[in-house]
Amino acid sequence: MSRSREMLRRLVPVWKRRDDTPPRRSKGMQPSVDNLEARLVLSRLGALSAPSMASRAAIFAKAAGGGSTTSHLHGGGPGGMGGVKDTQLAADLKTYQTTVNSVYQGSSVTDAQRLALRDAFSAVKQAGVTYDPTKLAAVADTVLASLADSDSSTTPETSRADFLAAFSGATSSTDTDKTLTDDETKLVNTAFDAFVAVAEGLSVDSTELSALATARAAIAADYTRLNLTATPPQNLDLILGGPGFGGGPGGGGPRGSC
Repeated sequence: MSRSREMLRRLVPVWKRRDDTPPRRSKGMQPSVDNLEARLVLSRLGALSAPSMASRAAIFAKAAGGGSTTSHLHGGGPGGMGGVKDTQLAADLKTYQTTVNSVYQGSSVTDAQRLALRDAFSAVKQAGVTYDPTKLAAVADTVLASLADSDSSTTPETSRADFLAAFSGATSSTDTDKTLTDDETKLVNTAFDAFVAVAEGLSVDSTELSALATARAAIAADYTRLNLTATPPQNLDLILGGPGFGGGPGGGGPRGSC
């Protein structure tokens, strides 16, 4: 009997809590710091809480130059050039933007018209058709000038030929002819109709065109003085840019994708 008890004690382990057993980890989410490629990032909650994100957004908005009288061009504005700080350029850009905003405030251009213009230029791009920005800018000047203080909706039609001439047909290694085909001409004509529809909706009058030209001349003078090779804003930006499509001059509308 004693031998049986001894064998039983050997087979059955003695269950007891060891003193060196670590305490169970809490299941609650706690902030921790992770090192990812030399970047310290707060994981879990921590800095990702809504109040913190809101405060950071406010800081970045303030740092972006709101209310500043000094120009900081970092590639996003009209002919943006990194690292430029100039009070006169900032003032001239602000004057120009104020005039642009006035044009947009009086505009009757609809989202549908902007979308039609973007889609038309996208179709042109997908077909391999390209355009000369300088020629298209000249067409924009002529169209807007013909519409200023005019009640005739047929006035811009005289610019259709110039608009078509600004475009070149798709080419390849075996076909270098840049003449527009019939199908390509249809696409460009559709783009012209959408182009004119937006230009008409802008309702820019001669006074506004004059103010825009004066502001652009001042910006161009600033660029020359600062030895910048950037291109000043153009009337073309009013048509191809605009609210919701790049935010105005040099924006990401059709101009940015074609």
